Amino acid sequence: MNYLIDEKEWKQTRPNLTSKVFGKSIIPQEWSDAKMVITKVEPGGEFPSHIDKYHHIFFFLEGTGIGWIVDKEY
Repeated sequence: MNYLIDEKEWKQTRPNLTSKVFGKSIIPQEWSDAKMVITKVEPGGEFPSHIDKYHHIFFFLEGTGIGWIVDKEY
């Protein structure tokens, strides 16, 4: 299977939680137990505080953002 990220469509990320947040899966779920997603947040978008069973790693390529771990802001 040829898997090119540019060919994938942006899909709204967790529409029940987020506003203006979209993602493209880098690793198809059927390939691995790992989750790796390119995410873009449009101006004014947000991802409310929540707890997942997996870790997140963020790289901001453009713009700014704030992340929280417990009660510490990064």
